[in-house]
Amino acid sequence: MKSHFLKSTYVIIVNILIVCSSFVICENDLDDRTKFIKKSIEIFYKKDIKKFKNYNVFSVSEGIFKESISVVRIGRHNTENPLLYKGSFSDMPANIYPTRVVVLNNNLFFWYDEHEPMNASTMEILKKYGVIKYKNIHYEINKLSIDDSQKAAHYYYCRTNMKNKKKFITNKGIGTYDPNIKCE
Repeated sequence: MKSHFLKSTYVIIVNILIVCSSFVICENDLDDRTKFIKKSIEIFYKKDIKKFKNYNVFSVSEGIFKESISVVRIGRHNTENPLLYKGSFSDMPANIYPTRVVVLNNNLFFWYDEHEPMNASTMEILKKYGVIKYKNIHYEINKLSIDDSQKAAHYYYCRTNMKNKKKFITNKGIGTYDPNIKCE
């Protein structure tokens, strides 16, 4: 009887881990912004990452395109110019340093979340992938180098219905074209 109970418990735990594995991002208790970001990462990883095969570090940003449309941008991150820091993770301001990460099959996706404080595990992941680097100075932001020839994936969503979406892979900036998505 005890053996049957342990086997049943094991099966339940394994099923939970499979359902909420790092590939399928669970959406329980996420705010809308995070849901749009995680859904975009999931789509990018499943369908679009092949177009960025020489890279494994991606920055993610989210914003509002129009009142009813959210847009998420995923583009490669240049690790040759890491953000520098001094001190511990608790001293790192969320508006300068990324505080959220998702790692899928050795591909890092990171973004800034002003509601999420930096923590030790996020800091270690960012260091491992070369996004941040320790230097014995006060906070210093390196100049960002933007290569306009590099493409990024843009995902547009109706804020009231995530299933109503459009995707573009382009080197044009967000807002330079209308996605022509019809939202109610």
